[in-house]
Amino acid sequence: MLELNSHVMNGTIRLLIVLLLITCMISVCAGAVTPIRSDGQLRYAEITSSNTDYSLKPWGHAVFFINEEPIVIKGVRLYAFRYGDLQANVSIEIWDENLTTLYKDVILYEKLPLHQAINENDAQRAKSWQTIPLPDHLVTDDFYLVIFTNSYAMKENKRGIAIYYTAPSTSGTSHTVKSNPNRIDELTMNMWGKSFPPTDVDWMIRVLYSQPVVTNTVQEPTPLKETVQPTISMQALAQTSPVSTQSITSQQTSPVSPQSIPASPLTSVPTPTKATIEIPVVILTIVFSLYVFRRV
Repeated sequence: MLELNSHVMNGTIRLLIVLLLITCMISVCAGAVTPIRSDGQLRYAEITSSNTDYSLKPWGHAVFFINEEPIVIKGVRLYAFRYGDLQANVSIEIWDENLTTLYKDVILYEKLPLHQAINENDAQRAKSWQTIPLPDHLVTDDFYLVIFTNSYAMKENKRGIAIYYTAPSTSGTSHTVKSNPNRIDELTMNMWGKSFPPTDVDWMIRVLYSQPVVTNTVQEPTPLKETVQPTISMQALAQTSPVSTQSITSQQTSPVSPQSIPASPLTSVPTPTKATIEIPVVILTIVFSLYVFRRV
């Protein structure tokens, strides 16, 4: 009887170990978040409505996008509206995963295709999805899409752009950032009597993109060999745009916002979650499971 109980206990322990390994593998799968790709857009949320908006100064809105192939960023889509005077600029930037600026486009408020809200009561009418075109930017890896709107709170009767968000977050890829130097600086957001970090919501910011153009260049035949040597080059087609494109430069420090918004201490750069599963882990799990069950 004692030997039988020992055999049953050993079998139970082995079964629990197998279940633990399977659970760990499922957790890896569940933790992988990749953006949705459809209709030439990168996005995280399927829904098209929102909870509310948030204006930031001197912080910027940022969304991290996992990007597994080269793309040409052609613009952004915002669910937003603008208010107040138009004497300001918006900076739309692309940072790599190490927070290094790859591209920076500066756009005048008056050039933005956003609806104008007269007051807070008019926000419901003014908010909408609008496209902001950008010069073509080739991106070959993961990146942050960053927007500095230089906005004041609407109640201060100054300029601003209100970008909406959805909650709860489906990806945890939304952040607040500062520049000079570039860094993740998670702002403690206070709305409707609740405090929460930006990673609890999803900024309603989408990236418009296209695939890089692949061209075949035909080389003229030489007198010795009448053959055609095909070469393939990857290039992004440039297009005219009303925005001004700047090379990689440091951004001027924005004045401190009069909003009394408490900010949490500076945080380190979050480690992006890749949507990949290591094959050796799967193989190890299967082999170990077969071994355990054969022993049982």
